[in-house]
Order: sequence, then structure tokens, then C-alpha cells
Amino acid sequence: MKGKEEDISITVNIAGVAYPLRVQPSEEAYIRKAEHMINERLRALKDDYRITDRQTLFSMLSIQLASELVQQKESNAGTDTGISEHFRQLNEVLDSALNEI
Repeated sequence: MKGKEEDISITVNIAGVAYPLRVQPSEEAYIRKAEHMINERLRALKDDYRITDRQTLFSMLSIQLASELVQQKESNAGTDTGISEHFRQLNEVLDSALNEI
């Protein structure tokens, strides 16, 4: 396929466990940032709540991340609507101006 990047193999380490992945080269930086964020958050949860059980840590992190995602989606939904409304109004102004010409 023309324009499609070849997958590369990388290894991601989460909570001391190595996970081999195949990703697009353009995705690697995002995966590395996610790896770092996950490990930092797990470390913070472990320190704040003195939890050592990995399953509990991963469950708590999943709840945090899912909650943030839901908040972000709901926040962006209002923004998208507002932007759409601005474009609609701009379109009306342009139509009106073109009709006067």
C-alpha cells in the first residue's frame, strides 16, 4: 500500500513488565509518552495509597484515566457545538454578503 508506514517493533515497560508491541513509526512517540505517564501515575497511586497489589493499582488507574477521558469528551462536545454554530453564523453572513453583490 502506498503511503502506509511499515510497523516497527518496540518494547514498552509498564510497572516492571515488558510488553512487546508493533506500532506505526509515527505512533511511537505517543506510546512512549503514554508509557511514562502510566508509570508515573502508578507510582503516585502506590505512594499515596500504599497499595502494592498490581491489579488494584491498574484498576484505580483505569478508573482515573476513563474518568478523564469522559470529562474531556463531554468538554469537547460543547466546544465542537460552539465552533459549528460560529461556522453556521459565518456562513449566513457570507451568503448574505454574496447575495448583495
